[in-house]
Amino acid sequence: MLGEQEELSKLRPELDGNDIMRILGLDPGPLVGKAYNYLLELRITRGPIGREQAIQELLGWAALEGIPVPEAPEPESGPDDDVPDEDASDED
Repeated sequence: MLGEQEELSKLRPELDGNDIMRILGLDPGPLVGKAYNYLLELRITRGPIGREQAIQELLGWAALEGIPVPEAPEPESGPDDDVPDEDASDED
């Protein structure tokens, strides 16, 4: 039984709290934890569902919870996403 509990404690949903806040446009707070727990329960009951499916499940959960969702979730940004590409403005 202890081994099963240890294995369950290692399970993580496909999305973390930062992903949830970004996708749903939420600030840190109890709703993020509630969403995370929902995704964790899905992970435990259904196994790995993949990131895209997890996003769809999260959006569906948010709609049922009455959480307004931004039109299009912001894409993940990397460190250079805000820096214009120098080559893009060169006209040869």
